[in-house]
Order: sequence, then C-alpha cells, then structure tokens
Amino acid sequence: MVGIIVVGNNNVEMAHAVNRVIALGGGIVLYADGDILAELALPLGAYLVLCLLEQLPKNLKRIRNKAKALGFTFNDVILSLIC
Repeated sequence: MVGIIVVGNNNVEMAHAVNRVIALGGGIVLYADGDILAELALPLGAYLVLCLLEQLPKNLKRIRNKAKALGFTFNDVILSLIC
C-alpha cells in the first residue's frame, strides 16, 4: 500500500510535489512557486534515508524552516502530517 499526504493551495503545484515524491521512491517534498524548495528521499516505507547521517538534521531543519516560511504553523511539520 502506498500513501501520500499532500498539503497545498494549488492543484498544479501539489501534483508536481506528488510526482517528485514518486520519483524519489517516497519522501518529503516542499514545492512552491514552480520550484522544489526542499526534499528528503525516504524510500522503503519512509524508514530509510538516502543521505549521510550527519546531513539528516540539516535536511530536516531546512524542511521545517521552508515549511514555516510558507505559512505552516505547527511545531513539528513532519510529525503533524504523518500522524
């Protein structure tokens, strides 16, 4: 079973984000104004990260910061969407 959660205000951009998540084999993608702002590949059921362990906190912080800049106000961007 595959599940994708998408949040947005523009169907075209949400479709681009979903397509990028599919291309990554799963993960997190922030897409706005025609561009990918941040992404993190999470193949294998969102449990396997394709980056060096040292890069993971930096990638997650970038996702949180970009999401907040887009107006996402929940404290934990990632957990708010997957729980």
